Amino acid sequence: NYKADNQLVIKSDLGKWRKIISNLLDNAIKYTPQKGKVAVSFEESGGTFLLKVTDTGPGISSTDLPFIFDRFYRSPDIENSVGGTGIGLSLCKEYCDLLGAKISANSIPERGSEFQIAFSAESIVLDEKAPLPTNEEAPVQLANDTPKLNSEKVEVEKDVVLLVEDEPDMLSFLKDILQQDYCILAAGNGEE
Repeated sequence: NYKADNQLVIKSDLGKWRKIISNLLDNAIKYTPQKGKVAVSFEESGGTFLLKVTDTGPGISSTDLPFIFDRFYRSPDIENSVGGTGIGLSLCKEYCDLLGAKISANSIPERGSEFQIAFSAESIVLDEKAPLPTNEEAPVQLANDTPKLNSEKVEVEKDVVLLVEDEPDMLSFLKDILQQDYCILAAGNGEE
């Protein structure tokens, strides 16, 4: 669902927004049983924006809810039943903080969860390099955007770090932390 007064153009860090939304959707899908529902809505009213991701999964207990945005936190109830590292929601919160947005969660055990991201037009952190959208549909790059290893020599101004990690969320998290200071080469396993 999308409700807005006008056509909406937000010039911001598209990469971070994609990771936030992708992470929330991945979690909603991962925890929602077959025949359950996952919904995404976006509303704008008077310069305030609200993005919601809602699911009909098992929900989050009231004892776990205060900690879900803490790095590496995983509920003892689901720790072994579903894969993950406890990085995803922490990364969402860090990115929201950087972008001037506020993320929160509400949940009713056995009924589902709702994650909300709220921000105002004034609070959004602008990315001056972000291109303005056009009417043409841009291609979506699904593959890893990290340079691949090859035999060519490349001159780099930063030290090079090779990250090998099979958990995509953790790999993304580590890349985001290190890429300001290092040239990052990443692989999902030892063969790549």
